[in-house]
Amino acid sequence: MQKSFNYYKNKRIAVSGASGFIGSSLLNELSKHSRTVFGLSRKKIKIKKLKIIKINLNNEDDLIKIVKKFDVFFHFAANTRLTKAENNPNQNFNSNVKPIINLIKYSAILKKRIKIIFASTGTVYGLNKKKIVSEKDIPSPITVYDEHKLLVEKILEANTKFNLIDSVTLRIQSVYGKSIFESKDKTRGVLNKIIKKSLNGKSIIVYGGGNYYRNYIHISDLVNAFLIAGANKKINGMVLNIGSTKTFKFIDVCKIIKNEIFKFNKKKIKILFSKWPKNNNLINKRKYVLNCNKFKKLTHWEDKMKIKDGIKSSVRSL
Repeated sequence: MQKSFNYYKNKRIAVSGASGFIGSSLLNELSKHSRTVFGLSRKKIKIKKLKIIKINLNNEDDLIKIVKKFDVFFHFAANTRLTKAENNPNQNFNSNVKPIINLIKYSAILKKRIKIIFASTGTVYGLNKKKIVSEKDIPSPITVYDEHKLLVEKILEANTKFNLIDSVTLRIQSVYGKSIFESKDKTRGVLNKIIKKSLNGKSIIVYGGGNYYRNYIHISDLVNAFLIAGANKKINGMVLNIGSTKTFKFIDVCKIIKNEIFKFNKKKIKILFSKWPKNNNLINKRKYVLNCNKFKKLTHWEDKMKIKDGIKSSVRSL
């Protein structure tokens, strides 16, 4: 990890989506190792001790300014709401795809080779029937959101192959833990939302029996993965899965939350079972987890936070 930290010391780094769950956490960590790291946000925000630039990645003047200023771009800015993407695909394209096209375009215009580290999603695999999916499995997205994520992956791969930029993409899912900002989307950051409600004495609602697997990854482990990905030359141009080593059934994780809540404040939380809501997106019913062995082998990254420790920490900090 120290090599990764040294890599960023003299780099000029931008983190888009600075007001988001993952972006804010990564920005905070990078600020400890580089004096020239800035968060990019479409809205004017303030984060204590962190530098934020209000920027529009679809505005020509803004793009010229930031491509000139920065060498490395961690890209987290995106619409994350599935229903919003389905209802307005063009708007989702402008939010989730066009900024990447613009960064590459102005990198070429200014003749500057930048590096883009992109946060994609494990749900690009759609409703794959395998229990474990790897990068060898062909993506089959079933939502507009996932289709656009996959499109960005291909754009980055192609332009890296043509030596116009450097890039790496990490496919992630099921992130939890304490961050500066929480996810604004009700369907994201599920464990964090369950923990917060449980702390207030509310029951845990489990849809469809909860017998589907996830490899939940703590935000601290994910941030480390992105730091390593950005600094590692071996994986340039690749698209890689990232997640925790161990997998758990959703119902079993809910039981861990229930137990940790009781240990913390002596509240007895009920677990209630319910049918999937009628308006629920099918992608939420996926039953696979991500095989992350390739990323681990190439970078020597290891996830360190055990699920019980991560939930215990979250219960005491969220």
